Amino acid sequence: MCIRFATSRQGHRGVTFNPSRIFEVLDRHRVDYLTIGAWAVIAHGYVRATTEIDPTDPRVLISGASFTMDTDAGPLDFLNDVPGAADYDQMRSRARKADAGGVTVWVVGYEDLIRMKEASGREQDLLDVHQLRDRHSVPR
Repeated sequence: MCIRFATSRQGHRGVTFNPSRIFEVLDRHRVDYLTIGAWAVIAHGYVRATTEIDPTDPRVLISGASFTMDTDAGPLDFLNDVPGAADYDQMRSRARKADAGGVTVWVVGYEDLIRMKEASGREQDLLDVHQLRDRHSVPR
């Protein structure tokens, strides 16, 4: 399950993107998640701008539902069936801690991130793969 936190969606005007707050709330409530997407890319060495947070939550994965939740920190899209994602427990065993604005977050491991980015096929994801591999000196 992917959670996307984006401020550009219509109907959510005036909401300020606050990644530190969303991660702090997840941590305070001891939510078991893994962050995927741009925040994971940043944690693995390629710093780029983003207005999204994409964690993975095993309970939502099990339910199979996709939905949007409006919060005072912005909308969160829970998306099921992330292309290229391995079993959650496997990804969790390869995850690592990272810092996001002074808050500790869990991000998927490098190989899991690359696999999901390649499977999506989106232009930005393929650029992320290229940039990450250049920084990690991994052959294509």
